[in-house]
Amino acid sequence: MQFFHYLDFAKNSFSHRKLRSLLTMIGIIIGIATVFSLLSIGQGFEKAINDDLESFGGNFIYVFPSQVENSNPSFGGAPENLASSQGILNKNDVSILKSVRGIDFIDAYISDRASVIFKGKSFNVEIIGSTVNLIREFPLINLEKGRIFSSSESKVIIIGNSVANNFFDKKINLGDILIIENENFRVIGIWEKGSGSVSGIFDQSITMNRRDAERIFLEPGSNEVSAIAAKISKSADIDRVTEDINNKLRISHKVIKGKEDFTIVSSKTVAEEVGKISAGINLFLGFISFISLIVGGIGIINTMFTSVIERTKQIGILKSLGATKKDIMNIFLIESSMIGFIGGFIGLIIGIIFAITLPLISPESFQFKPVINIQLIVFSLGFSVLIGTFSGLLPARRAANMNPVKSLRYE
Repeated sequence: MQFFHYLDFAKNSFSHRKLRSLLTMIGIIIGIATVFSLLSIGQGFEKAINDDLESFGGNFIYVFPSQVENSNPSFGGAPENLASSQGILNKNDVSILKSVRGIDFIDAYISDRASVIFKGKSFNVEIIGSTVNLIREFPLINLEKGRIFSSSESKVIIIGNSVANNFFDKKINLGDILIIENENFRVIGIWEKGSGSVSGIFDQSITMNRRDAERIFLEPGSNEVSAIAAKISKSADIDRVTEDINNKLRISHKVIKGKEDFTIVSSKTVAEEVGKISAGINLFLGFISFISLIVGGIGIINTMFTSVIERTKQIGILKSLGATKKDIMNIFLIESSMIGFIGGFIGLIIGIIFAITLPLISPESFQFKPVINIQLIVFSLGFSVLIGTFSGLLPARRAANMNPVKSLRYE
């Protein structure tokens, strides 16, 4: 028998058992739709994070102050029992780290929350005090309107898209005045709406010249900073640079290894953590989807066994006409594979629609685009066919091993 003969038998079976075949496919449809949509959204989330990391310019390192634990030994001396306190970074740390090999650019910024008043309404907003060079070296987001302030300008700000459009009763436009900690600031720029998990932070914040932030948030004469940002050259070993920064800050802060009052976050560690989280989520959700596919596979097995019983006499006739065990097996395997393929195709269409519409329904929760590519489509369809084929193995073997004489007598 040739392949198209097997297809004819499978099509005839479908045409006589349409409702049963459709009900059998439900498990496969749900499973494939779930698998595809979850993988698509998961890959879209991971891509958004990687794109954000890339916008930093590739390799980067951030240094943040961290909590100091009790019983912190003094550097080079006897242990001292100290109360827990927050570590502090300052401009001297920036100067010290400039000597680390592999750092192309380094600067610091100030971040704090402040009461912002516009047209009589007050709102608590994140304020970022940055230098012009830092904004240019770390282009996380583009301007929708206006311009970036110059290094010599004061009391001018760039506001996030949500701050401009959603925080207050009236929309904020270029040239409007906001009152921040009893000082008037003129809006000269509005960031475009963030499309990624990192750039989205700028939606709800206000960026000003670092000198203005120092005047508002710090005591006179203080050189404290909230964080240090460093761009690492592409040829540098980011692990070595991270260790060099650790060593220099331990000496500067007079702390020992394991008792640091600062935390270092690099693009490498962020990417690794994102990969672990994404893999864990995909594994968990994939397991749930796999259960649905197993249920669909059991449904195919049940349907195929029923089909074998109903077509016992037909099997006997085929064998009496010279059909081999291989022919009988192929007939039922192709039929079960077709159930898997058709169910997978329908599930794929539903999955694509779900993956596309979900971010549209809840744009605040899904600030990224799902990934829909040929590899994911082929994987989903291939997996559904595989489930269908394996589910048809036992029924096909049973049909192939039937006694042709007994089959002909079956009523």
